Amino acid sequence: MLTVRTTNFEKVPAGAAQSYQVEEAPVKIDAVKGKWIENMVSESEMADLSTAKVVISGGRGMKNGENFKILYELAAALGN
Repeated sequence: MLTVRTTNFEKVPAGAAQSYQVEEAPVKIDAVKGKWIENMVSESEMADLSTAKVVISGGRGMKNGENFKILYELAAALGN
């Protein structure tokens, strides 16, 4: 599996994408170099995201971790 964090790259000016070249690189995978060790499931007092009727989330706009208390109170008021 490969993931790329888009914030690790400088922004490209609008319209400049046509000036960049794309290079194809062959990839050869001989064998899987990892193995499944364990499936860990954590217990939570909150609703499971896949079955919740309402999902409340917060991000950078909350400024800091202490402000997430507001979201927890909202979730409690909505019955989640």
